[in-house]
Amino acid sequence: NVNISMSGTYSITGQSGRTLRVGAADYRSGTSPFGAITTAISSNLSQAFLDGNYMDTGYLIDWDKDFEIRTTIRVSTLGQRYLIVGNFNGSKELNIEVNTNNKIRIYINSGAIDIVSSNSIVANEDIDILFNWTSSTKAYNLTATSTNVNISMSGTYSITGQSGRNLRVGAADYRSGTSPFEAICMSILKISEIHPYNTHFEFSLPSINGKTFDGWYLNNSKISNQINIAANDNVYYSKWS
Repeated sequence: NVNISMSGTYSITGQSGRTLRVGAADYRSGTSPFGAITTAISSNLSQAFLDGNYMDTGYLIDWDKDFEIRTTIRVSTLGQRYLIVGNFNGSKELNIEVNTNNKIRIYINSGAIDIVSSNSIVANEDIDILFNWTSSTKAYNLTATSTNVNISMSGTYSITGQSGRNLRVGAADYRSGTSPFEAICMSILKISEIHPYNTHFEFSLPSINGKTFDGWYLNNSKISNQINIAANDNVYYSKWS
């Protein structure tokens, strides 16, 4: 609902005396005149998952908050079932999959929402997946795009509270027995939530079978998984062994 355009010219040379800031304060002294602003913290993860392998992202969906999932997938063979992201089976779960008809499937809360795309994916292409949840309108939206893929899915569903299990990616979710999912390549995964500056935040504790999570880091120093979000840009990253 906003469309703003501003332009102009001004003759100026040289460097500024201070670095740019973002957030709820600039460099003026005294009480800041600016209100609170929010920021997103994302988990960036890359992995090729063979049959039965998975990663527990440590992210627990809260349906009362906006969130976004971005990932890029590649499959080598059509006509098989692939997990994009999910936490089936558990309460208030979300599974995003590719079914054996090469369609993307969205499955929410024990099948209360169970829809498939009208268009299909293709093999051997990097496919960008974006899933958005807007809590105020209880609306979901998914797009999947590549050179030969153009999928859009959307709808609404009234759900509140938290999922019972963390989201997983890879070739297995939480169901018992042999996983129905085949090997999948994921070149990136970002799960984002909005958190106000200067508030408490707890990092997820992800796990990958066969690897050891060595903790979260900032500027080459290991940190606690619980922080107060500073009003400036920081890049936190994980280490594995």
